[in-house]
Amino acid sequence: MRKIINLILFFTAVNVYSQNFIDHIIKADELYDEGKYKESVNEYVKAFEKQDGTMDPYYNAACSASLAGDKDQALTWLKKSVEKGWFDEKSLENDPDLSIIREDDRFKEIFNNVTDRLTIRDETLEKELKEIYSFNQIYKSNIRKLEQVSGKLNPRVLEVKEMIRIQDSISLEKVSKILDEKGWLEPGVVDREGDLTLFLIIFHANLETQLKYLPVFKKALAEGKIRPIYVALLEDRIKLKNGEKQIYGTFIGWNNKTNSSYVRPLDDALNVDERRSKLELPPMNVYLEKWEIKWDPKQYNQMLPDIEKYESHFDKDNLVNNYSIYVSQLLDESPLHPLCKKGKSYEESKQCFSNAVSELVTKKFDTYLVNELGMPPGSIQKVFVSFEIDANGDLINIRTFGSDVRLEEEAFRVIKFLPKIQPAVLNGTKVATYFSLPITLKVSD
Repeated sequence: MRKIINLILFFTAVNVYSQNFIDHIIKADELYDEGKYKESVNEYVKAFEKQDGTMDPYYNAACSASLAGDKDQALTWLKKSVEKGWFDEKSLENDPDLSIIREDDRFKEIFNNVTDRLTIRDETLEKELKEIYSFNQIYKSNIRKLEQVSGKLNPRVLEVKEMIRIQDSISLEKVSKILDEKGWLEPGVVDREGDLTLFLIIFHANLETQLKYLPVFKKALAEGKIRPIYVALLEDRIKLKNGEKQIYGTFIGWNNKTNSSYVRPLDDALNVDERRSKLELPPMNVYLEKWEIKWDPKQYNQMLPDIEKYESHFDKDNLVNNYSIYVSQLLDESPLHPLCKKGKSYEESKQCFSNAVSELVTKKFDTYLVNELGMPPGSIQKVFVSFEIDANGDLINIRTFGSDVRLEEEAFRVIKFLPKIQPAVLNGTKVATYFSLPITLKVSD
């Protein structure tokens, strides 16, 4: 069963609001995890009575129904999922949850529908979007770190910034051309990473561009072509850039005075969960757990004037740009290092991977460089290395940024010792992921 991270970030919060679509979806997934498949099916039935779902919850519902032995319900929901854009033929072929219905003629008809749809795949366009995605993840995630190492006015920093500016302009031109000519792409034209790239380029564009393409996003949502979270994020971002309150509460700020996270200005906090439910987003008390924010809409309304006063001291556009979307939050499974055990939670797997890479660097990095660099006692030098683990688990696109070319060369040499990795999974499909690793070389006093 495929888990949708943006739908079910956490399950531990106690629901104190009225039962609605997303409540039943969360409960259904909990029951699935407990092996209570019939009860899970009942919750999905209640959810779809409240509201029609997109392809993701229908697929998960089909998995529960299949395991519960309810072939008719499983095939009905699986067909719904495909009609709404599900096109991952590998999941249909290999997902063990669907084994009970795989020999049914109705399943074969559904599968043929998916394979027929894949004939529209545009591999050239998919490759073009993958290149854009790779550039954005690697260079943009490293520019601030490079500024810290070398200073904002360092010639190399300015060179990289200019390169990013030029590439951003090229990327936006390409994505705008796609959306102007085709609208949001039909499911199957490119993979999920391609869809994500289209979203990210518009999401990070200027306000004029975002306003231009918001109707395209909304039209795609009505047609079931786009992930609902993309629409929520873009609409909230536009609102904040215009100095208005966000609608869905997707943006979180950081208060330097209290050293705590807060929900950025939000309209009608009392009814936000109802709005979020319509876009299949988790309720606020679940969504905010990872920021350790306790959600009380009445208390929030009392605090709102102070929040708006605090934000009035900042430039709105810059403040929004400080909060980017971390793609890792959308992954079903993080990359798995050979030293890490399968079956751990997402966070445990991610931490294990990080520890394994850090251990490799500690063992392999040539610390005698301190002598070659003439570093005095107490001094510190840093180098950042970024790389990609592709969908096959191979290490590619290694890049380094540092205060000295010899540090960059050594970081490049060391990271190449990484073994083959089990790739990450996004929406049931193996995908590439991008990493940035800071390496600090410090000379003891």
